[in-house]
Amino acid sequence: MDRYTQNMMLTSSKFAPEREYWSSQLAGELVLSAFPPDRLRASSAPYRKAAVQIALSDAASAHLNRLSNGSPLGLFMGLLVGVNYLLYRYTASVDLLVGMPGLKGSGHFALRTKLEPADTGKDLLLRVKEAVSAARKYGNIPFQLLQEQLDISNRNLLPLFCTVVQLEGLHQTDGAEALQADTVFTFAEQDGQIVLNLDYNEHLYDRVTIEALAAHLDRLLAAITGEINRPLAEIDMLSAAERDAIILGFNDTQEDYPADSTLHDMMSRQAAQTPDAPAILSEAGNLTYRELDERSSQIAHWLVEQGVASGELVGVIAKRTPQTLVNIFGILKAGGVYVPVDPDHPEERRKLILETSNCRLLLEPDLYEREGLSALQTDGPQVQTPSSQLAYVLYTSGSTGVPKGVAITHRNALNTVLACSRKFAVGAGDRLIGISSFCFDLSVFDIFGTMSAGAALVLVPNQRDIPKIVELAEKYEVTVWNSVPAILNLACGLIEEGQTSEKLRLIMLSGDWIPLELFGKATGRFVNARFISLGGPTETSIWSIHYPVTEIKSDWVSIPYGMPMPNQQIYILNSDLQVCPYGVEGELYIGGDGVGAGYLNDPERTAAFFIEHPQFGRLYKSGDFGALQRAGHIKLSGRKDFQIKIRGFRIDTKEIQSTLLKIDGVTAAAVVARGEGAENKHLVAYLVAEPGVSIPFVRNFLAARLPDYMVPSYFVPLDAMPLSANSKVDLNQLPEPDLSQLATGAEYEAPRNEVETKLVSVFQDVLGVEKIGVHDNFFALGGTSIKALQAVTRLSAEYPVEMGDIFERQTAANLAELIQGAEQVQPKHNALLRIQGGEQTPLFMVHPVSGIAYCYTDLARGLSGQPFYGLQAPSLQAGQEPITTLEEIAACYVEAVRTVQPQGPYLLGGWSMGGVVAFEMAEQFRALGETVELIAMIDSYVPALSELPDDEQMVREFAADLAGRFGVEIGDRAQAFQGVEQDAMLRYVLEQAHAQDVLPASFELEDLKRYFAVFKTNVEAYRRYEPTGRAKRIVLYRATQHAPASGDLDPTHGFRELAEEIEVVKMEADHFTIVQAPHVFLLADHLSRELRKTHEQSAERAETV
Repeated sequence: MDRYTQNMMLTSSKFAPEREYWSSQLAGELVLSAFPPDRLRASSAPYRKAAVQIALSDAASAHLNRLSNGSPLGLFMGLLVGVNYLLYRYTASVDLLVGMPGLKGSGHFALRTKLEPADTGKDLLLRVKEAVSAARKYGNIPFQLLQEQLDISNRNLLPLFCTVVQLEGLHQTDGAEALQADTVFTFAEQDGQIVLNLDYNEHLYDRVTIEALAAHLDRLLAAITGEINRPLAEIDMLSAAERDAIILGFNDTQEDYPADSTLHDMMSRQAAQTPDAPAILSEAGNLTYRELDERSSQIAHWLVEQGVASGELVGVIAKRTPQTLVNIFGILKAGGVYVPVDPDHPEERRKLILETSNCRLLLEPDLYEREGLSALQTDGPQVQTPSSQLAYVLYTSGSTGVPKGVAITHRNALNTVLACSRKFAVGAGDRLIGISSFCFDLSVFDIFGTMSAGAALVLVPNQRDIPKIVELAEKYEVTVWNSVPAILNLACGLIEEGQTSEKLRLIMLSGDWIPLELFGKATGRFVNARFISLGGPTETSIWSIHYPVTEIKSDWVSIPYGMPMPNQQIYILNSDLQVCPYGVEGELYIGGDGVGAGYLNDPERTAAFFIEHPQFGRLYKSGDFGALQRAGHIKLSGRKDFQIKIRGFRIDTKEIQSTLLKIDGVTAAAVVARGEGAENKHLVAYLVAEPGVSIPFVRNFLAARLPDYMVPSYFVPLDAMPLSANSKVDLNQLPEPDLSQLATGAEYEAPRNEVETKLVSVFQDVLGVEKIGVHDNFFALGGTSIKALQAVTRLSAEYPVEMGDIFERQTAANLAELIQGAEQVQPKHNALLRIQGGEQTPLFMVHPVSGIAYCYTDLARGLSGQPFYGLQAPSLQAGQEPITTLEEIAACYVEAVRTVQPQGPYLLGGWSMGGVVAFEMAEQFRALGETVELIAMIDSYVPALSELPDDEQMVREFAADLAGRFGVEIGDRAQAFQGVEQDAMLRYVLEQAHAQDVLPASFELEDLKRYFAVFKTNVEAYRRYEPTGRAKRIVLYRATQHAPASGDLDPTHGFRELAEEIEVVKMEADHFTIVQAPHVFLLADHLSRELRKTHEQSAERAETV
């Protein structure tokens, strides 16, 4: 067809009806109608054709021939019905797009068909007939031209149809290779028998998958055309053998266990067998099994005296102490049901839990001592508790805005904990570390799995204190680890690669996606540990599924979800509650002994999620979706409702949304998770609100009512919620959050004078925020060190503003006061950078080799309430000459420190070279008769006297330092630095820094030359320095990634002989990322404890004096 004819078809009024029809038919979002592949679709892989041929069954052929009454077109429509419905059963999509041959060699057309849930075979046939007739009527324009005209090809659907159906004798048929379609169904009639040739792309599908697909189509065609008025949802396409394998074989999990026993009985039996064995180990105290059994019996007697009835719910403050476990077992022995209440949750949420559970009593950790219960009887009260009675109620996030109480019986929980102990051989010789909150269902195994096995439970005081968890695991020689993946990942970061432990033998991870790299990281450190992935909702008693990980396969994108636990069954069902074939995604429904009693006092929700299946009995509708693999495990694909996982907590975003809608003036809200990977995922709230509803107020409103992990990180105001075609909120159209939506904690106030106007204007430009008030905090709005530098560079042209002023003043109003001289500020030393105020002894941190101290911004924020000063090179300012020896640098900074703190004891530190300068400062303070209590060194090394680098190498090191500090690539291409003057080399570095927004455009070559001069002088001063003397105490935070080989020989980096006491804390970061998020917050967590300990020791000494 020549170009003239093509243009005529696309512009002539003669073909207007065709263009209008296809424009309407293919409007809106187009769905890729492809059968689920066995392998990921790779654009680079060539098409490789393979084929399967089958003859349809006699029943299918006979019914189709009768239905078509000898018409090839009628036969084709009947076959299209079958392929369309097969696509629906494999994809769950009701909007289907398949290819069919056009007329007179006009190529293949996209045929769009929509299904309805209540369709019969006849309904679908009529809809197919209508679509085929219209396609034939309006099929005069080659479809390729239409794709270009309608811009369909730009909708990420190439090819537009992945599935093609054609009939020999009716169509001019093409093979899959010519069409580049995933699957091509080519039918032919041979003496009354219908034959299918199914071409497929071998790069996507295994032959066994295509053979099963063809067999399913045969059964569907026979059933649909045999009873055309039968509802399609009633039709089963699986063979008897498939059903047996998927239903019975996969779920053959029957095992014996003491189903009539109770959780507390198991502990008491263990106490009778091994009374003096340790049951609980902790820094707050230890308990033997005898002590745990007797004290919990005394609690039980007290509860009976208070009138606690069998099955009554009793609240317990879930503080992480041995006494909390005594209270829990006491409640169970009294016939009660324990309801853990997190003491760290907002008061309103705690009250809500107690009210909705009708708890009359709330047990505090000090109950035993406060009530003097040691005199009570140590034998348990004579209370008969059936295993069908509730044991506990755990509250999780709920979509109504009210947390939902998940009610679990003794039998439910006992089955899981005993199954795990049997399967993973947990016994009396084990010590399990109890990391999870007692309000989180992982703790149920921590408590009852440990006690039923006669093992010991090691309690950690704070699940966020990773260094303490690692310390206790080593101290108590823990053998079993049970946590969410993120905790283990952080713990591994504190254990240097190559350092191994043989004690830990079992790692149990659940509660969130497990990063693939964590397997190697963990098993490399814990060489004897089995690595078990577990999963399952709280509603089915901790875990329902498991997968032992022995390797990470190269084609995995995630660890398989696994196989059902003993006495539990997992069925993957479609929306019609039919069993899905292998490889076909459906919703996971869980049956068996772990299925809980339901939701407390919520029969409507219970009926919605705990269903009665006509074949499989009582099941829990999990909301998780996945597919059963032929290898015998489930591959999980995620959730399709509003529940997500953040930091290991299952959150229903509808609860947050509901809470948002309780705010007067908020008319619409949506909450979604953003970010790649479990550790980077965060909540974003979108809201439509009336004028006057401030973001800080919204954040505070939520913080008072929800746990901290449910308060969104970002708030995005919208004029209106984006809606889909069916008028539902379209989450896919919600914009990514930007800095203009961050809460600042201040109400808006406009600039009041010229200086404030200028400051606000610069803040807005630098931060990319449209509206900033004079009291809005620069850093709360997303300000960083580099953005502060950009702001200072712009402001210093008009005002005498320095970097320290931004850190110290932080708002336009405060900065304007300084500029206008409204405050009488004491003169300050030009080496001091006040980053954070407070009441305690200040911490002074010396700059690294760059001379710049604003690298400590994030560290200071992590040390909340700690006064924090940075010490930076005065020569960064124009007109100041660099100081040339490290001793003179230290003397300058000693003088600067004494302007703020005239007398010791002092707290010093520094990153890299800064730690060495801090050491020399300590020596000079000692010569002055002062004490330095602590030197906090961040990856500092004792200088190795060596030849100084030449100019070219010095510029390379300068560029590398600049790149490392800002996490970018600033090339040091050989040709850029060879044989050129220093100015040219620096100009190249400046161009690279400008291109990557590392330095602002206003930062000129002269500025960079001044910064380079400071860097060069510091390098020379550092490398010539020979330290002498001994520091009182050094804490060295050592980066383990990409560390020099010398670090392996001496983990103290040469400071062993230069300190009376030295502690080395390993950080899984490199030399630069150690002071960057997220690693810096782990560093800050440890350093804050060191500082707190130092402050307390100083206070004690002051009292004795």
